[in-house]
Amino acid sequence: MKYFTLLQLNKSVQKLVHGINKDFWITAEISNVQVNDHCYMELVQKEGERIVAKSRAMIWASQLAVIGVKLGESLDTLLKNGTKLLLQVRVTFHEIHGMSLVVADIDPSYTIGELELKRLETIRQLEEQGLIDLQKSHSLPAVIQRIAIVSSKDAAGFTDFMNQLTLNDFGYRFSCTFFQSAVQGEKAEKEILMQLGKINPDHFDVVILIRGGGSKLDLEVFNSYVISEFIANMDIPVITGIGHQRDETVCDIVAHTAMKTPTAAAEFIIQRALIFETRISSVFENILGQANGILHRQKIEIQEFKSTISRSVINKIHQEKLTISNAKLLMTKNLQFIFERNKAKVKQLSRQIANLDPQKVLERGYSLTLRNGQIIKEEIKVGDSITTITATKVIESTVKQVKTKK
Repeated sequence: MKYFTLLQLNKSVQKLVHGINKDFWITAEISNVQVNDHCYMELVQKEGERIVAKSRAMIWASQLAVIGVKLGESLDTLLKNGTKLLLQVRVTFHEIHGMSLVVADIDPSYTIGELELKRLETIRQLEEQGLIDLQKSHSLPAVIQRIAIVSSKDAAGFTDFMNQLTLNDFGYRFSCTFFQSAVQGEKAEKEILMQLGKINPDHFDVVILIRGGGSKLDLEVFNSYVISEFIANMDIPVITGIGHQRDETVCDIVAHTAMKTPTAAAEFIIQRALIFETRISSVFENILGQANGILHRQKIEIQEFKSTISRSVINKIHQEKLTISNAKLLMTKNLQFIFERNKAKVKQLSRQIANLDPQKVLERGYSLTLRNGQIIKEEIKVGDSITTITATKVIESTVKQVKTKK
């Protein structure tokens, strides 16, 4: 029996593989990837969830740099687990390590098509769950002041947003709290979810999700089902400011308000404040106008009331003067009457007094008897000295005992 050693067999296979000397374009899904200087990955093909083919692949550092120049930041999005790629590969075989594929190029258009199908499926799933319009049920405050910002501090979009917001022409001031997260690459989905989960709806008016411009692949994380679902279920309005002009990401679709750029998101917040201030100013002007009208009418009414009071007072004073004048005349007449009446009484009393003059009484034949210069009011006694006054004489006497006849 003829046989080969394993090494002989492998070398024969290696010779056959090297004889192919041709590149192939293949489609495959990345199931495991590690990038250091070189990129090592495991490619699989699935039917449903079952793996029907598997192969090791690598991109050497020199070629990785070439592809990186061609694809830019999109390369990080492509080289992650679960991504379906269209790859240009060359088959190699090593007698120890076996078969592997060396990647020469990547066509991103295939992946974009696959991602678009995935995006549409994500939208359909969210619609079935009733999550597409759930954010729209939240009410935005008239003035947005407390803002939670989820973005990368290194993103140009974040700088654009903050410059537009803080350097506004109206001097408005906003309270911004920054939640740092990657917005591209393998860590982006996990970090965005983590930062969104940290936001307390009671402490903020809105959440702003910001990402600067980029290609479809650069923005792929914002088509994530888990992020979109989380945003839809948040108890606070979410505003997206993702830097793209044409296509909507799924996060844009489920968000309360989607703006095309971070700058536009900042301007949206500023304009709401301006609209509110304009309305307040209009209301103030309306109130001021009404108040001035009321004051003007009140001044007229007060002036008319003042004139009415003035006329009433003048009339009242005139009437009171007449009353006083009449009272004065009446009083004068009454006093004159009283005076005349009392004058007559005085004359009568004067005559009476004159008639009661002791001298005149004496002249009418009466006399006045005194004891010790006082009119006698008590019984006189024997021996008392008395004085008797007549109209013409003063008689001094001494009281003696007088015998009465029996």
